Formats: sequence, C-alpha cells, structure tokens
Amino acid sequence: MLELGSSTLASLSPWILLAAPAAPASANLGMKLLFIVVLIVIGIVLGIGLSAALKMREYSGRLSGILVAALIGLSPFVWRYLNPPPDVKSYSFWQAVIDSIPQGIDLAGGTNMVFQVYTDDPENKPITNEVMDQMIGAVIRRVNPSGAEEVVVRKVGADRIEVIIPGADRELVESKKALISRLGSLEFGILANQRDHRDIIEAALRLPKNQDLYRVGTQIRAAWRDPGTTKNEQDDPEFKKISEDDGVATREVTRNKKTYNQFLVLVDPIDRRITGENLSGVSATRDEYGAPAVSFRLDATGARNMRQLSGANLPGQDDFKRHLAILLDETVHQAPVINEALSSNIQISGMRDSREVRELVSVLNSGALKVPIKPDPISESSISPLLGEDVRNKGLLSIQVAALVVVLFMLVYYLRAGVIADLCLILNLILVLGAMAIFQATFTLPGLAGLVLTIGMAVDANVLIFERMREEKTRGASQRMAIQNGFSKALSTIVDANVTTLITAVILYVIGSDAVRGFAVALFIGIVMSMFSVLVFGRLLFDMGEKLKLLGELKMLDLKRFIAGSRTDWNFLG
Repeated sequence: MLELGSSTLASLSPWILLAAPAAPASANLGMKLLFIVVLIVIGIVLGIGLSAALKMREYSGRLSGILVAALIGLSPFVWRYLNPPPDVKSYSFWQAVIDSIPQGIDLAGGTNMVFQVYTDDPENKPITNEVMDQMIGAVIRRVNPSGAEEVVVRKVGADRIEVIIPGADRELVESKKALISRLGSLEFGILANQRDHRDIIEAALRLPKNQDLYRVGTQIRAAWRDPGTTKNEQDDPEFKKISEDDGVATREVTRNKKTYNQFLVLVDPIDRRITGENLSGVSATRDEYGAPAVSFRLDATGARNMRQLSGANLPGQDDFKRHLAILLDETVHQAPVINEALSSNIQISGMRDSREVRELVSVLNSGALKVPIKPDPISESSISPLLGEDVRNKGLLSIQVAALVVVLFMLVYYLRAGVIADLCLILNLILVLGAMAIFQATFTLPGLAGLVLTIGMAVDANVLIFERMREEKTRGASQRMAIQNGFSKALSTIVDANVTTLITAVILYVIGSDAVRGFAVALFIGIVMSMFSVLVFGRLLFDMGEKLKLLGELKMLDLKRFIAGSRTDWNFLG
C-alpha cells in the first residue's frame, strides 16, 4: 500500500498535491455528454410517440434505436453548428459538417516540423539506424495512437525526425509537439534519507551544482532529480522550496532563474532496476478522490523487483517510513510512503486534468525514447494543401454527383421501393460521416474515393433484396411473404459480399500507406453502416409500409423484359 501521509504532504505539497481537473475542459466534456444524453432521450421519446401515433407499438424498439443512431450520427455536426468559431459571422450547417471531420494533408495542408535528436550528450546511446527506427515508431504511436490520423513521421538524415500534422489548429500542433519531445521514461527508486544513506548524501552534496550523478567508479549510485509539478508556470511561476521533513535529502539549486530543491534518488543496479520497459499495461483511471490518475501493471520481472525494492524499505520497529520515488522523464513526480511490500499494480495521481492523463498514457504505451529529442524543432512551417482547393472541391462534387445518380436510378427503376433505398442511403451517409467525426478519422482524397464506393455498395444490398422480392412476387407470394423472403434469402449473399470487403479494408489498413489507410477507414465504416441501414432501417420501412398499405403492388421496372421481351432463354455463355 502506498500512503501519502500528512508529513509527506507537508514536505512535498508543491508538487504532489492532487490537482482538480481543468474547469474548461471538463465543463466542455460534460456539456457534450449531456448533449448526447438529450439526443438519446429525444430519439427514444420520438420512437415511442411515433409508433403510438401510427398504432404500431410493436415497432417502438426498432424505431427508437434507428432514431437514436441517426441523432448520434448528426450530433457532432449539430454541436459544431451550435458552437461556431468565435470569429465567424455566417456559419452554415454544411460548413459545420466539413469542419467536424479532420482533413488530411492533401486536403487541408498542415504543419511541417523537423526535430533534432540530442547527439552531444555522452550519456545518450549512439545514434544508429536501429535507434532511429525505434524512436520513429515511438513518435508515431504518440502522435497517432488510433492509426486513423494522417500524420507523417519519417527520418531525415542520420539524426533528425520530420513530422507533418494535418490542419492548421495551433493548439493541436502544440499538443503534438509536447508529446513528440517528451522522453517518456518511467523509473522507480528510493529517496535517500539521512538515517539510511548518510554517507551517500554527504558525498552527493559535495558534487558541483551543475552535476547531478553521483558515481562510485563507473557505477551510478545516486542522482539528484528535479521535482515534478502539477502546476504550469503560468499558474505558479515560482517553484516553492521543499523542506527536509522525514529526513529526505535535498539540495537547493538555481536553474532558469528559478530556485528550488532537488531530491536525491538512489539508483539500483541495472538487473534490479524498474523502468517503463517493465510495463505490461497502462490505462486512465480515477484515484480515491475522483481525480484523474494513471494505472499501470508491471510484468513478472518488474513485479519481482518491486517486491524486493519495497520489501527492503518497509517501516521498522520505530515506525520510520521511507519514500518510493516515482520518476517521470527523470523528475520526481510522486514520493509516497511505503507501508507494505508492493507488487505489479501501481497508480500515479496528481495529474492536472484528464488531458494530461491521456497524454501520459499515450507516452507510456508508446515506449520511452532511446535518445532525447530537443523540444524546439529546428524548423517549423505551414504547408498548403498538396492537391489544391480545386481538387478538393472536385472530390466533394464527385460525392454529390454519385449520390444524385444513385438516388435517381433507384427512384426510376424501383419506384416506391427505390424511395426506401434512398432513405437508407441518406441514413448511411449520416452514420458514416458522423462516425468519422466522432472518432476523428482523418478524411483524405482516397477517403473521398472510399465514400463514393460506399455509396454504390450501399444500394447493392437493396438491389439484391428487391430482385429477390420480384422473384417471390412472380411466384405468386403475398406482399408480406415477398418482403420476408426478400430479406431472409438475400441475407447470406449480402453478408458474404460485405464481409469479404471488410476483410479487404482491414488488410489495406494494416499494410497500406497513410493515404491508403484513409481509403480503408472510410470503406470500413461505410460497409458497416450500410449493412445497418439496409438490414435494420430498410426492413423496418418495408414492414411499416406494408402494414400501412403504402407500398401498393410493389411494382418495379424490368430492364431484362424491356430489352428481350418475354424471352428468358438467352444463351449468355454462347
């Protein structure tokens, strides 16, 4: 058990006190959650009320589910429309739709940054291709954890990393920049105290103020480490001094025009050290006070070393308590009291807000950088869309033309059934665009192509169902039986066709380039949503239309008979 006792809080309060979540971020998140809850309630109420008005209470569940799905799909666009940018006077709903979906570099341009890896520190590893590949992989996992964003990360020369972030959102760029340069190291140690480590403390205090590592021969025995802080410089421009309560060893230093106390942390031999490489899982959680926290598990080696480390520093008979130092990026983030032997499950609290928790989880999951990256890029510039405004407009125009052609064809050829197919297509587009906005999937030019393909495939299932209905009507089946058999007998074909396409989309996403991934994401979401819109929403419309006698005789045009007349024995193979 880790305890933050009163004496510990008194001595370490400037950097260990729990920070409340940031008010603006949490308030904004709360409003969004409330907005979604309101939409869900509205959808359920509308579904129940509409089914009662039509005297079809047996359809209230399906109707409510579809209305809820449609409203959630529209929610990011409605929210953006109701909360336009402050400097925009006229804001249309279509512009809100475009602004809600992140656009790739080829459509929206972006920010190009080149970072320099530290090469002049003898403590760092030599810069090799293997080290650079590991660092590029870690940076990718940090700036693009979902894999759905079109962020370009590549090596430039022998010791530089280029990062291209889509869009021109300055806040997003600064957030990504902080993630890129963060070392991401995690380590555990024991704070040196006057009772157990007097000789080491006296020797370490004789070090120059610009030297942090105390060595015996070539082995590092202890290190002076800065305190972490739960406040930024704007909130607390001056670091407060930390006293030496509980016998914790400190020294006063002045750096960057700030005077503060460093802690002396004992360094275990390499085979007993507990670092981020021993992590087996990291997740966001809440501490006992409800504040944001990070929970992580250690692997077998880390858990064994943690038991040995904490077990050797338990309180003695005189109840003297020792402190476990939790170091993030070589700063002491927390120093809780050790009351009993620890194992694999550890929690880090004291975060500013949920955003910091997400960033820390992302950094720890991505792995520590083998070599530090200088926080300020050596070059940073904004780039315009690679394909130009004209190409983007043509891409959007192609979607509109494709949708219009499909809608008109279904109306002309399948008549009333075509109306249902078009309604399914509209719902499909709402759900696809809404899902991409909710999950912040980047929209690229290949993604536009994937959406156009989705529009065509969305009515493919309807065509299979309608043709099966036509066959059932030709055999003399009743209207209700034709609808039922049309959906049930075409189901296996629809599932087979869409599952094979889903598998293709997954493979393209796994092995494809960033541009191909944009296509794969749009195609995958489109297929899933089209199956829902056709098999659930389309079936509901047919069932309700048949019961209300709105479908008539369900007539459809027959191109085959129009061309060939009554003859049906054409030798196509010949």
